[in-house]
Amino acid sequence: MKYFKTKVFRGALVFNYVTQKMKSETNLVDPLAYILILARQIEHLADHAANIAEHALFLMEAKAALPRQVATVKLNSTQSN
Repeated sequence: MKYFKTKVFRGALVFNYVTQKMKSETNLVDPLAYILILARQIEHLADHAANIAEHALFLMEAKAALPRQVATVKLNSTQSN
């Protein structure tokens, strides 16, 4: 469950950043929309690659892969002095 929450949180940060850019700079709406679509497709491709690797590991060694590790997102990126 931690993996899912971290992945969703990171995706939400990117989505919010891109949509704010779209609102502030209207000339970038079309290119940024394509970037959002492309990012989603790349994520989907990476998920498929991970699934293929897990299946190959299972076929080769007859054991299930360990849960995937995801880098943690630092919630407080700014520090107050």
